[in-house]
Amino acid sequence: MQRVKKIVLVLFFLTFFILFSCISLWRFNTGQVFYYDFGHYARIMWLISRFLPPIINHKVLGEIHFFGDHFIPGLYLIAPLFWATAKLQVLLIQQVLATVFAGFLVYKIVGKEKLPFITSLIISFIFLLFAGVENPLVTDWHTESTAVAFLLLFIYLFFYRKKGLPALVCAVIFMSLKDSNPLSFLFMLIPYFFIQKEKRKEIIFYVIFALLWFVIGGYILTPAISKQPYLYSPVLPSKPWEFVTNFVNLPIKRKLIFDSLASFGFLPVFSGVFLLPIIAELSIRLVPTYIHSQSFTLGMHYNVFLGAFLTIATIQVFSTIHLKTKRFQMGLIILLLLVSLFVAKKITRPPLLLATNSVFWKEWNVKAELFNEIKLVPVSGSVMSQNNILPHLVQRKEKVYLLSLDYKKYQPQTIMFDLAPGQNINNYYSGEIRDIEQVLELKRRLLNDKDYLRVTTLYKDLYLFKRNVSPK
Repeated sequence: MQRVKKIVLVLFFLTFFILFSCISLWRFNTGQVFYYDFGHYARIMWLISRFLPPIINHKVLGEIHFFGDHFIPGLYLIAPLFWATAKLQVLLIQQVLATVFAGFLVYKIVGKEKLPFITSLIISFIFLLFAGVENPLVTDWHTESTAVAFLLLFIYLFFYRKKGLPALVCAVIFMSLKDSNPLSFLFMLIPYFFIQKEKRKEIIFYVIFALLWFVIGGYILTPAISKQPYLYSPVLPSKPWEFVTNFVNLPIKRKLIFDSLASFGFLPVFSGVFLLPIIAELSIRLVPTYIHSQSFTLGMHYNVFLGAFLTIATIQVFSTIHLKTKRFQMGLIILLLLVSLFVAKKITRPPLLLATNSVFWKEWNVKAELFNEIKLVPVSGSVMSQNNILPHLVQRKEKVYLLSLDYKKYQPQTIMFDLAPGQNINNYYSGEIRDIEQVLELKRRLLNDKDYLRVTTLYKDLYLFKRNVSPK
């Protein structure tokens, strides 16, 4: 029986790894990974891997060390991936591996609660099915997908295996992967402070450690490097009651709360103190009057930790039920599975559903022609391109820029953009250029600029210009 369980377990997580990899690589192959944020992170880590200063050209802050944008020293741990291969896809596979490993850690945590094998497997499935966990896989590359694995590994090692030093290492890595992560780490500790009385001194240490990291990283080091106040500081409500009313004052906020809880069959509501981290994590986005990256949906990458907290709360509910009646617990886990599948299919629509769409597989290599033309760009020299092409050009020592009508200011050696119809509007986003009309104006200027020569390509909608360095 144990052998059968191992085979089922391997097949279960291998299936998720294959499907998640296909989804991520499909996004890459269709030319839908963007400089913000895939190319941005790939650029930083490639520079680190080549022992070059990780200077970025930030759309607001200008040219700065990336610590001036976000304090993320954990990128130094991931950068060596580019020692093994120059292929950018390695970051997408790494992100998938981290996500699936997080699902495996959920399975291990459920097992430590002495719940049945089928319960462990279903809760892992629901965690991996959650749209907030999956969406980063189709929205470029983000640190949250890697960080959540270290958060769950900390929970597993610290609270279930009593491994102090390895747990501390996991906590440090988790907090090093985003300057806001210490807050989420602190939220996660709250319920354990109440139920693990023997660990309260250690939990208090971690709370103080997290607060210090949050303040020093986000509000001392980063402003010192950027030479201005922390860019991502939220604007908090001015009236006390707004800290409560802001939580539910918009339909889109109420939908986010509903969709999140519904994905786990509303069981986290009955988890007692384990509901507190969920409320706190949602509050980061719902309570402020304004925050730089304001998102009230399960899209993007803002809900990965929320998925972990919802999962831990669900585990605690089943742990309590298991002590009372196994028969009721088994019926409830099947019901939870059915509810989660229904919510995913009809409401949250996670990226995994793409694998059931025939169009998804037909478009697997639809941009092969464009990628062949991108190879015409020299591997050295400064380059300027649009949001979905620039990520493929970041592995160079020289500077990279998003499209700008004021290209003369930057003097890039190569400029490339695609004017094929029917593109995602985000392909042209750059902070300076926001629509196709401005790209057409850029084309007109370059065609009339004697300092730039157009290079003929087989791809008729692709415009490639190289700076003319011949004597006038």
